[in-house]
Amino acid sequence: MQKAATSLIKLSAIFIGTFVGIPLALLILLNTGRPMLERIPATTCSVEWLDQELNRTTGSFNFCPIDFGAVRTLDKEEYVELDGHVYRMRKSETNNFGGNCMVGVACFPHISWPHVWKTVQLIELPGPVDFSKLHAFLGGEYLSDGKAQYYQWYRIQDTDPPVNMSQLQRFEHTSYATDGRWVLHDNRVLNADPKSFETIQKLSIGGPDDETWSAFGRTKTNVYFKGQAIVGADPGSFKVIKYFELKKGEHATGHYRSVAFDKAHVWEEGSHEMTATDASRDYLLKLHADAIAAELELSKHLK
Repeated sequence: MQKAATSLIKLSAIFIGTFVGIPLALLILLNTGRPMLERIPATTCSVEWLDQELNRTTGSFNFCPIDFGAVRTLDKEEYVELDGHVYRMRKSETNNFGGNCMVGVACFPHISWPHVWKTVQLIELPGPVDFSKLHAFLGGEYLSDGKAQYYQWYRIQDTDPPVNMSQLQRFEHTSYATDGRWVLHDNRVLNADPKSFETIQKLSIGGPDDETWSAFGRTKTNVYFKGQAIVGADPGSFKVIKYFELKKGEHATGHYRSVAFDKAHVWEEGSHEMTATDASRDYLLKLHADAIAAELELSKHLK
């Protein structure tokens, strides 16, 4: 009888150790070992080649580690030369730190292993480019090797004389820049007089006046939107009004609509160009009245 009782106790201990002790040990190991696991995650790497418009030109290649050899950092941006071609590098990294789960009493702990996804995108600078002489200007937005000139990865058209990159200065609150001889909008060189060039700020109606960056500029002879001359626009009377329009419904939302006008024309602002629209006398009078009201409101805030 005593032997039977002893055997029963041993069997009970084995049962408890198997169905309670092992899961408990796994749970303890999971919680205490997780910091170590996070330091050695599984890693997936990919490299993508993109064109000027950031469309993929070559399929994504997966290999780790990603090592391109000599990489140059020009004002926080990284560049690399591969097989005689120069690329701007864009890196991204996504982390899944892993974890554990316990579902009811029938689910043993299991590990969701930490994982890191690393991506490098390569955007080619149209060549030829002398990689060793490449320098960055104006906060890294412009590049030059002494001959080829770029805005980001877009080639700037050749000019005579060339744009003096070392003298580039940005017009305040705008994407236009000048070296004193040429006016540039991104990679576009304008036929504009830098001495008379000025930016045009929008007047705000019905919403907060929080937009300070302007895509509009003018000289004594032309008005520009994103570097393109607006045909027929009168620089002296040209204004832009930004309307905030509230859409009523279950969830009230609003959006901005920008309208530009001069003494005889009206344009609606699009994402890339200005579109001529209704220029009736009544509409022009309304726009002029709104502009006067917006300028009066702005003057109050400036006092």
